[in-house]
Amino acid sequence: MERVRIGIVGYGTVGSAFYRLLGANAAELTRRMGVEIEVPYVGVREPSRPRRGIRPGTKLVKGYKEILEDPKIPIVVELAGGAENPLELVREALSRGKHVITANKALLAAHGMELFNLARRKGAELKFEAAVCAGMPIIKVLQESLLGNRISSVLGIVNGTTNYILTRMTEDGLGYAEALAIAQEKGFAEKDPTLDVSGGDAAQKISILASLAFGCWIDYGSILSEGITRITPKDIEFGRASGFVFKLIAQAKMAEGWRADGGPADASEKLPLVTVFPALVPQAHPLAAIRGEYNGVLVDCDFLGPSVYQGKGAGGDPTASSLASDLGDLAKIVSRGAGKISR
Repeated sequence: MERVRIGIVGYGTVGSAFYRLLGANAAELTRRMGVEIEVPYVGVREPSRPRRGIRPGTKLVKGYKEILEDPKIPIVVELAGGAENPLELVREALSRGKHVITANKALLAAHGMELFNLARRKGAELKFEAAVCAGMPIIKVLQESLLGNRISSVLGIVNGTTNYILTRMTEDGLGYAEALAIAQEKGFAEKDPTLDVSGGDAAQKISILASLAFGCWIDYGSILSEGITRITPKDIEFGRASGFVFKLIAQAKMAEGWRADGGPADASEKLPLVTVFPALVPQAHPLAAIRGEYNGVLVDCDFLGPSVYQGKGAGGDPTASSLASDLGDLAKIVSRGAGKISR
């Protein structure tokens, strides 16, 4: 049986869950992929500190240099987090022709265009299913399943933290601060939740989805976004009495452009309109039923029409599920001889 060797950089919540998945489901992965997956290296900040779950045959190394310098490692899995620190890792890996898998939406939102262009030039793959909505395979839906369709809109709940907070406010009558505290206690919100509750995290994710849907790069910094911090129990109650629920909605749709003289542009000049905002969603709408930390995305396109996708949008295990999907794609490429790293 052929083996494909991979290096993992990062052993936090996501990295450890992915490593555990590779061990727990090794036989099933081998059957489905047709190759055995071997993990010779896990890169961490401090390798002298013991890590739970590391199996014999895997070496803890400092950082990522040793992983990149090994010519027998064709796939690097970047799970270090943040935007700037992993940038050099991904740049160097792609420059060497190594394939990269990442769950790093902040990295892609800030530097995606550069990295995708670099991967194309070097004949490498940059896979990122886990970067948006964790275990829900929305990236493959847009890239593969709807390949033959013209997408007109992507509408979704793409941040599990804010959806959990709004769910608790709606169902338990809590104020924002109290609901946030519960989310933090349960691990659904960070100690500093600013990126989530301000709408910034959702803006990063919808920028990636919109870029895939419409075939042009959407800068997340230009997205008009508003968070949930100003929503009160009175707002929630007003919505309920009127037949609505509050959700933080990320939306991308093709909108009519306008000419310099003030007139409407023709159909060929339609532009993507991308926003993030707390919205009153009718209770009969498919996204109204997305509760807790779950994510949901509604995609509308010409031949299929509207379709809805739902799943866990955060957490180590759901994210590991999507990472394994990307690994399966790359393992097949490597095993066929394409993209193999030479000595």
